[in-house]
Amino acid sequence: MNVIFLDFDGVINTLNSYLHPLEKENAKEERIKILAEICHRYDCKVVIISSHKDQIDEETLETDIDWINDYFRLFKKYNIEVIGRTPLVKKNFKDNDYKIIKEDEIKEYLDKHKEIEHFCVIDDDDLVTIPDREKGDFRRSDLNRYRNHLISPLLYSDTDPSKVGLQESHIEEIGKILQKKRIY
Repeated sequence: MNVIFLDFDGVINTLNSYLHPLEKENAKEERIKILAEICHRYDCKVVIISSHKDQIDEETLETDIDWINDYFRLFKKYNIEVIGRTPLVKKNFKDNDYKIIKEDEIKEYLDKHKEIEHFCVIDDDDLVTIPDREKGDFRRSDLNRYRNHLISPLLYSDTDPSKVGLQESHIEEIGKILQKKRIY
């Protein structure tokens, strides 16, 4: 099975959506069409890794959040099969500050779903840094293993809003990533 681990913010939904008046009204749907092209061309299913996933029921994939339901309606319209969401994994740091570690969530999902042979992570976030409060900076995670499975779309551009989020140029890159055999 081929899987796309999909983030919403920065991939479908961008800062330009909120801040830049030049972004087209239908840009989110255009990005979902690109996702559909990827899923159909490479026979992929989608697993949600968005930080909003805790508002989506893990078993039924139902939610009361209107904008997420709008995405799910578009996924159905374009025949994109969403098969799940990653579990919520938080780590406690100094001063009870919690940080969601998407790499751990992906690892936990992959550990439970051995049938996934190939995957790509589409997320604008850096999956391999976590805060190190004692040093006042960021340190590398122990799970840097997904770097070669990651596509990171541009979150924002004040000069060219057409270059943010999931792009047609990502289709071939994702195809190359999906050729990599899962080794963990």
